[in-house]
Amino acid sequence: MHSRPQSVIVAAILQVLLSLFDFPWPWMLLFPGAEPPPAFVIYTGLVLGIVGLVVAVGLWMMKAWSYRATIIVCVLNLFGSAGDNLRTKRWNTSP
Repeated sequence: MHSRPQSVIVAAILQVLLSLFDFPWPWMLLFPGAEPPPAFVIYTGLVLGIVGLVVAVGLWMMKAWSYRATIIVCVLNLFGSAGDNLRTKRWNTSP
């Protein structure tokens, strides 16, 4: 019998994956010739990645504070990616 619900296990694993992709290193490995992002983007990614990993560990250990913190970190990631899409206008696919 599991000590934690399956939804919490899935959420913790997804939070770890999201947090790892907040760091700049995976993107440097996937796109080696790309222009580096501004320092603000790198530092924000580092902070969100570290906080996200801490929250994922708290979620895995079933800490009460980690439920709200997970939602906050995910919303911050959503706003960050939405802001990037608005800045670069990537949603427009027409020529």
